[in-house]
This record gives sequence, structure tokens and C-alpha cells, in this order.
Amino acid sequence: MAGGAARGSGRIYLLAPEGSEEQLRTVPRETDGAPETLLAELISGPNPEEQEQGYGTAVPTTLELESVRLDDAVVQVDISDDLLELSGGDLTDAVAQIVFTASEIPGAQSVLIRVDGAIQEWPDGSGTQHRGPLTVYDFIGYAESSQPPFPVTPAPTTAVPPSTTTTTTTTTAPATTVPPPTTVVTATAAPAPTTTTTSVPAATTTVAA
Repeated sequence: MAGGAARGSGRIYLLAPEGSEEQLRTVPRETDGAPETLLAELISGPNPEEQEQGYGTAVPTTLELESVRLDDAVVQVDISDDLLELSGGDLTDAVAQIVFTASEIPGAQSVLIRVDGAIQEWPDGSGTQHRGPLTVYDFIGYAESSQPPFPVTPAPTTAVPPSTTTTTTTTTAPATTVPPPTTVVTATAAPAPTTTTTSVPAATTTVAA
């Protein structure tokens, strides 16, 4: 079975050509926005042109898709037991392909893969087994689209130093203007009492005459 033409707004994840930095890479597919069609295209694998370019898949083309539904942001993917025949890196790659592709469904935040309706344990990118839903962040570095969210985070930190410099300059300015008021008060208060005391002897001289 060969995959469909590489066109459309849908995206599936295939094994990247040999020599690529990431294990998975997206290719376009026409799905009309239907989740079932998206997963069916993934199971079909790369088309002849993509195969010539070195694309591959770890998902068995004999895999049967029982159902796909979105439930509270969790994509429930029910498949046949063909996936259980895989092991090691092949199983991890196949699970990653399903998780990344199903995460393309609008509103999806995680993916739960069932086999004939039963929950199974699946490995993440580090080999750890999970019985619950998986996300693309359980396969960091696996696909080209898993990296962009992280470099964006440090950006706000760069804006902090300028505001710190401004605060220091403002605090120093008021300290320079404090001394002048202190000097004026001292000079005015001292002479006033001295002048009043000097006028008392003049009144005494007039009575004697």
C-alpha cells in the first residue's frame, strides 16, 4: 500500500531520510479535516516519490484503524493488534508517529492508543512505559516540529536589565538635593534672638534722666 499525494493542509509524520537530525518529519496529505482520514494516510505510509527521497515508516501497513475520536482534548485511537508485533526502536518510532500525527487534530493535547478497545503500555522517547495518554513532549527531539516552543521562552528575560538600570538612577538623584534645606534653617534662627536682647538697655537710660 502506498501513501497519497503530498498535498493538502493535513500533515502526517514519517521516518525522516537517513542522515537527518530528527527521526520524524512531516509531509502533507489531503484529509478534508477528517481525523480518520489523517490516521489512515499515516498507516498507508510514504508515497513512491517520498520513498525515493528516503522517507519510511515504522507503522505496519497492515494495521487496521478501528476508530478515532476526540474526548476532552484526548485523541482516542483504537487500532488492531498488529502494533504489538513490533519491539524496541521500531515500536517507539511507530508510537511516536501515531502520537505526533494524531496531535495534528484540532483541539488535541494528548493521545491514548488502544488495541481492540483495551489500554496498553507504550514506550516514550526515553523508553519509559506509559499506560496513560502520551504527548509530543514525551518524544522531545524526535520530530522537527517538537523544538520551536522552547527557544521562545528565554526572550522575556532579555528585557529585565534595562529596567534595573533605570531604578538605580532615579534613587540617586533625590539624595543630592537634601543638604540645601538644612543650611538655610540654621542661618535664619540664630541672629533673631540676639537683636531683641540688645534693645533692653535703651529703656533703662531714659528713666534715669
